[in-house]
Amino acid sequence: MNRFRIPRNPVVTAIDLHPDSAFVVSYNRHDDAFSQERKTRCSYGAEYLFKRILEILNDSPANTTVIVESGSTSRALVLFLRKNGFDARMVKPLKPIDDRPSNDWKDARTLAVDYSVGKIDEIHLLDQATFELREMNRMALSTRRRASDTIRELQSMLHCHTGELFNGLSKNVPTSPQLRELLGNTHALRTAIDLKKQFHLLDKNEKEMRDRITEQLRNNRTYGLLKTIPGVGKALAATIFLETGDIDRFKNAGKFHAFTGLMSFKSYSNKKIKRNHRTAGNSHLKWTFSLAAKRCVEWSSDRLVAPRTFYFRKYDQTHSHKLAQQALASKLAKASFFVMKLQVPFSYERCFGPKLMEKVNRSVDETMAHEIVDSIDEQ
Repeated sequence: MNRFRIPRNPVVTAIDLHPDSAFVVSYNRHDDAFSQERKTRCSYGAEYLFKRILEILNDSPANTTVIVESGSTSRALVLFLRKNGFDARMVKPLKPIDDRPSNDWKDARTLAVDYSVGKIDEIHLLDQATFELREMNRMALSTRRRASDTIRELQSMLHCHTGELFNGLSKNVPTSPQLRELLGNTHALRTAIDLKKQFHLLDKNEKEMRDRITEQLRNNRTYGLLKTIPGVGKALAATIFLETGDIDRFKNAGKFHAFTGLMSFKSYSNKKIKRNHRTAGNSHLKWTFSLAAKRCVEWSSDRLVAPRTFYFRKYDQTHSHKLAQQALASKLAKASFFVMKLQVPFSYERCFGPKLMEKVNRSVDETMAHEIVDSIDEQ
């Protein structure tokens, strides 16, 4: 359940929306009575249908909370009603019940009653500008994945025909004469040239979208603070900021951790673990923090010593690289919650603890001392 379990306003107006019609029902929780049940139909488009719904809502009880079931045009309707001064919210769809006969009137009534008693969760809506920016960021991530798949396909083709490994091919793509020299006058040459052109096109589109996103988020304080998290750069910081939305809607770090899809829990039966689960959260955030954890382990930098130490300590406990990486990703996710909530830079001591940081600082000092001694001996 979300944190708005039972709405403060006792009057709820539910809208069961369809492409060419809508069923509007008002319900008063205190009186346990339906005060309005009206239907409107319009086949001239969504804009005219929204105006018909607005006319009905103007006759509804004052200070009513309007809820719309999630659907293809629900977001547009909610934003339209908010623009006209209504407290409109989008909620999750009703769960189908096989034993209950269903129609539009019953669906609207059930929607209003279930929301009044807190059985239906709300769906967080971004403002239009942030929503468009988030969709652009998702498109940029998808384009980058397609470009990576394209370059891997080209790398595999070159390896099959030449027997050599072409590592780092995305940063140094062979030209057409180089491909002709490697593949000769074969059928694979034309395919390789097409893959090269496709990669350059995808790479160019991704960079253009990334530049536009960075330009719009340049003066955002939260975006700048997220870049202080180890393993998080411009693209990952933009993804965390845009996918999270309003951080105040999460009560604590545990709620945000579950939203990322990284939280694990176990099912017990007869005091035995039957199954390990993971929450089905936001797939983009889950990928982002997993990639940040992977970067912390693979990259070599002084600011990544603490995350790498935490990773290897978890690996010694679990003997599993996957579980250790998931534990590090969960640490970074919880730390990002406090970065956004408190508007402070990332703190290694708060994230990994003072004992681990003392051990890290001691090992770094010993390494620097050995380097100084080695340099003196060489001289």
